[in-house]
Amino acid sequence: MPFHSNRLIYKKLKQDDLENYLLAVGDPDVMKYITGFAFARINGISRFNQTLAQNELYRKVGYYSIKTKEGKFIAYGKLQFVNPTTLESGYCILKKHWNNGYGTEISEALVSFAKTLEPYKKLIAITHPENIYSQKILIKSGFEFEKKIEYEGQVANRYAQNI
Repeated sequence: MPFHSNRLIYKKLKQDDLENYLLAVGDPDVMKYITGFAFARINGISRFNQTLAQNELYRKVGYYSIKTKEGKFIAYGKLQFVNPTTLESGYCILKKHWNNGYGTEISEALVSFAKTLEPYKKLIAITHPENIYSQKILIKSGFEFEKKIEYEGQVANRYAQNI
């Protein structure tokens, strides 16, 4: 089920998105505040296959390829099932597209789309404590700091909002 924002189109990831996904997860600068490290190709492929499997489980939520309306890959994003009433929002933008307002546009689009989904009532987002830019984007998108947590082996900040 595709959706869109002003400049971008969001479609569920599919097999032909693999190389774009690997560009993102294989870049150490892009992954610095997500996992703390870039994925080797083989690990990126494994993680990609896990995302495709999750996309099959849930019709409306999952992982999305995010492209310009002209078809240029910008990022991938997610609305991931956490529990029957909660989703996790997140995104990963290719470095060459940083500082163009895409983070805010993507975050706000994911929030807007999440608000249309039933039975979800809460949206969370996780960010590295040093990733000040992402924290500002989350706040601008309606999130509030909830608590510090451990996420993928790192200390992280968890933000939340009711939807």
